[in-house]
Amino acid sequence: MGKNVIVSEETLRDLLEAHASLSAWYYVLWNALRRAGGTANAPDGSERAAFLERIAQEYPELAAMARSLGEPRMFVPAPPSVAPPPLVGSAGGNEPTTAVEPATARARERQGGGSEPEGEGGRS
Repeated sequence: MGKNVIVSEETLRDLLEAHASLSAWYYVLWNALRRAGGTANAPDGSERAAFLERIAQEYPELAAMARSLGEPRMFVPAPPSVAPPPLVGSAGGNEPTTAVEPATARARERQGGGSEPEGEGGRS
């Protein structure tokens, strides 16, 4: 059994949002690469370790754990549970919405509003 580590809710939220965002980017880029007929190599251990070191710098409460991992194992996120939106320019596709800063989106959700700005095409 592992050691219990206490982290702030803000740190946990940041890490969960980062995980979700990076997982989404992984599949967006993977699909684009596949459509283009391209290939890419998986990051090696030293490249993955560099990102762990960055986590250790940004989240001091996780530094000891992050540094103890050395070379992190390879990770591929699970596929999304919902279908991705249609491609821009494809039949029925709309212009992509502008990214909303996570804290702003959470505030809108709490107030009962949607996460997109009002106006035509997701723009205000």
